[in-house]
Amino acid sequence: MNVPQEVITPGDAAANCPPSPKEKHHTTGNWIYDVMIYGSTAWLGVAVVSALSAHEAIHGNHRAFNWLRTLKTSVSEGMHNKLSTGLMRNSPKTKIDAIASDSAMFLMLGLGGCTLMGPLKWMEDNRQKNAACIDNMLGTTPPDPALIAHEPKQSWHSVLTGRVISWGSSYLAYLAMGPDLTAKISKGFGEAATNAWMHMRPHSNPLKVRRWADIAAFDATFTAITATATYAISRSVARADEQGTPATAQGASWAEKHPEKAKTAPVKRGEQFTDYAQAPGPETQPTL
Repeated sequence: MNVPQEVITPGDAAANCPPSPKEKHHTTGNWIYDVMIYGSTAWLGVAVVSALSAHEAIHGNHRAFNWLRTLKTSVSEGMHNKLSTGLMRNSPKTKIDAIASDSAMFLMLGLGGCTLMGPLKWMEDNRQKNAACIDNMLGTTPPDPALIAHEPKQSWHSVLTGRVISWGSSYLAYLAMGPDLTAKISKGFGEAATNAWMHMRPHSNPLKVRRWADIAAFDATFTAITATATYAISRSVARADEQGTPATAQGASWAEKHPEKAKTAPVKRGEQFTDYAQAPGPETQPTL
């Protein structure tokens, strides 16, 4: 006995397929918070502190920072000796001097920037709460928390690893550019900044202004690279750290930790999230 086989058309197959999962999004509040962390603290803030430490190491004379100047001299002279007798023994002395001096500058800038890793970690710890507040103020809170992309939980391990690797990445960028191109860029921006400052404050000391301008130009260029790399690398490390970790230890949302309660939890009409890490499930989220 032949049993007729059911013919399934492409349209029927598409209709019977389970719906595709909704695409998760990085909320507007999180994008703005990224700029606040890595555009202000990790770039502008680090650049300012780094410039202060570098200026003190190169041109300062405060006795409290004698150790910093000693360290800078030791690194510069050590690099010069290693390069002149090793990898760059056939290179011009001016190039060796430039790389040794710039390498010491990188160390001074980096030490200053490391002092802001504490505030950066604090801002990451409060990301979900603060990003939710920004979205609430702008009216950009997603109506369904299932659409909110998971933000990796940053730890000291991820933040410091990102800082160290990004610091090295900016130094590799310097080596790829070379001391001549770096000096050309720094002096070009330094001269422009000096001229602009002297135009506004003509009675300023041009030598001091130029010293600050040259350091700031060098600093801003490579701190931008460091801040960008810190953002990408620290988040990648945080995601890697979460692999194999229970959801409750990863900062999972309230709905993910309590799926049954999320279906029945009462929510007042018009209520908004105060923390994405405690957001209710999509069944209880009010229309905003």
